[in-house]
Amino acid sequence: MEMTQPAIKIVSLAPSVEAFGLAMDYLSRHRPFADYSVRNLAIAVRIQLQCRQNLAAINGDEIVGYAGWLITNETRAQHWLERDEPLIQETNPSSRAAALTIVVSGSSAVTRRLIRGARELNKDIRVYFKRDYPGEKKHPKKASVLNRSPSKRSSG
Repeated sequence: MEMTQPAIKIVSLAPSVEAFGLAMDYLSRHRPFADYSVRNLAIAVRIQLQCRQNLAAINGDEIVGYAGWLITNETRAQHWLERDEPLIQETNPSSRAAALTIVVSGSSAVTRRLIRGARELNKDIRVYFKRDYPGEKKHPKKASVLNRSPSKRSSG
């Protein structure tokens, strides 16, 4: 009898000690996050969990991908992108920017599912991101995209 792998699920992790531990353990095994200061990474993950601004790819009982972001304003996000200034989580519900700060997975298919899920949760706001290429001599990619909802894409 052939055993089949469970389907990978994309879920938002609840703010719990278990979720924090699972996310930190997963990130600690993947570059560039394996090289980050534990304090800075822990603060980012804790905020992402508390604010439900995260998605995890789960295969059985194992995390196989993680994406996390912070809601902020466009000025702060632009300064983070251009000058590496620290991000500050916005509490204003009308904030129109998100900084995608953590994305890790073992496959491009999982990464696409995480990004698609994050876009669905953050409609009609500008998303800022940086992409490092671990082990390569490429310059980091820095960009932002306006994440429009499907109804606005077809009408505008």
